[in-house]
Amino acid sequence: ICLSRIHPKKGTDILIRAFAATLAQDRAWHLVIAGPDQVGWQRDLEALAQSLSIAERITFTGKLEGALKWGAFAASEVFVLPSHQENFGIVVAEALACGLPVVLSDKINIWREVLRNQAGLVAPDTLGGTLDSLTRYTALTAGERAAMSTGALECFRQEFDFSTTSVKVLENIEQLARSRR
Repeated sequence: ICLSRIHPKKGTDILIRAFAATLAQDRAWHLVIAGPDQVGWQRDLEALAQSLSIAERITFTGKLEGALKWGAFAASEVFVLPSHQENFGIVVAEALACGLPVVLSDKINIWREVLRNQAGLVAPDTLGGTLDSLTRYTALTAGERAAMSTGALECFRQEFDFSTTSVKVLENIEQLARSRR
């Protein structure tokens, strides 16, 4: 699944091309692109999928909210976002919270936490980088994918869960206050 607004910044065209070259060869895979089309780009992406002969392998859902969004995460095997720039990537943290392994570009500013927790794969925001990550993901054994799923949930708990991060913030504030005395 790719759940994000449909915008050139998100690298969705790269994802479609990489999907066509890797996962689309296996009928077990289907790409779901969920999010609002804020700039009218979906039409171009649909034409790209058609030109690559994989249009029937991709579903554009539009914006998903509430139970539909969480259900889409729950029904997915992996979350992919080859974005060209993300300050944080809340949707990535949401995927991690659902125990979804993530395939990200190194332009999403939480990629280090993902790698540190073995929660996914990270590569440049290029066709080659995304293609490499998808190829590596599909080469994983069931056990390795399960371990990555566990790593995803642990990454969320350690790095992004409010109960954990609020304690870290308070510790940092206390340490800063002590250092200024």
